[in-house]
Amino acid sequence: MAQEATSFIIDASHSLINSGKNDSIVNYLEFTFLEKCKKMRKTDYTSLLISNTYESRNEEGIDDIVQVCSCEAPMNGGLFKKIMHELIENTSLDKIQESDEGSTVLVKTMLVSNIQMKQKYGARKIMKQIMIFSDNLNDLDIEEKDLNLINDQLETTRLILVNCSSKELSPDSEWNIIMETQRLNGL
Repeated sequence: MAQEATSFIIDASHSLINSGKNDSIVNYLEFTFLEKCKKMRKTDYTSLLISNTYESRNEEGIDDIVQVCSCEAPMNGGLFKKIMHELIENTSLDKIQESDEGSTVLVKTMLVSNIQMKQKYGARKIMKQIMIFSDNLNDLDIEEKDLNLINDQLETTRLILVNCSSKELSPDSEWNIIMETQRLNGL
């Protein structure tokens, strides 16, 4: 079987939690992690980061990002329990900040995730993907030089954007430049 690394990023916000979408995300991740537990593949790596938090806990020391787990494999019962506990704890309203820099923190979180994957896997052939859950997609404000950096850094990484907003993505959104977006039903 091929090696695979998936990094999940939750762009936490008050609107995401108040809308109840956070519960759907937690349920989706719980199902996904349980499936990984059943398979116990040593080549199926998992990372989980939460952006826009008051706490800062990650290997790179970047503000407003909590790293729940970093490139862990195989998924087992103990790791699953730890991840789910921290996920629920770190996505409560009292841990999430409302700031004007939400989209900037999300971009930093994407880059942190990619840097971690590059450091962990180096030149090994591994399918890398980043799955982003966000409900604040139309407010992404990114300069062209940063957009070029993202495209360069993430050129070998598959990006999956889960639009948790009830609004459709505007046609002139910079997300359309970064990646192809797709609305997933149920989230």
